[in-house]
Amino acid sequence: SRKPSRLTRARFGDNMRALLAIIATSAILLAGCSSNSEPSLPAPPKDTEGRYLIQATAQNSFLPNEAQVPVGAKVLWKVAPGAFHDVNSKSGPQTFSSDTQYPAKMRGNDTFEFTFTKAGTYQYYCKVHEGMMSGTLKVA
Repeated sequence: SRKPSRLTRARFGDNMRALLAIIATSAILLAGCSSNSEPSLPAPPKDTEGRYLIQATAQNSFLPNEAQVPVGAKVLWKVAPGAFHDVNSKSGPQTFSSDTQYPAKMRGNDTFEFTFTKAGTYQYYCKVHEGMMSGTLKVA
């Protein structure tokens, strides 16, 4: 039986060290990819004054209906022409309602603005179309 030469053993050792380095690096990279944090949501578009704009559409939906803004952001809900809506918080660290500004509900082109000063996830809805018109805003 033939014994492996020192050169063969050295190459085997080098290959094993390289393989272990690749495995360790892969494990570190994969651990970084599998975070428990929630994925971020897109931000709504901004109007000319820098407020984040959410449309209350004539098709009884908020667009976008899921979005993310930074703490301190001003969000402006705007009602589409011919539509009839309101905006009310359902859950979250702060409460808001367009009823304070529009007791008779918002009509086409009316706007409601709220500044989010506390981080968290906010659920909101339209009382006029409750059960079919809602949105989520993540403030981070």
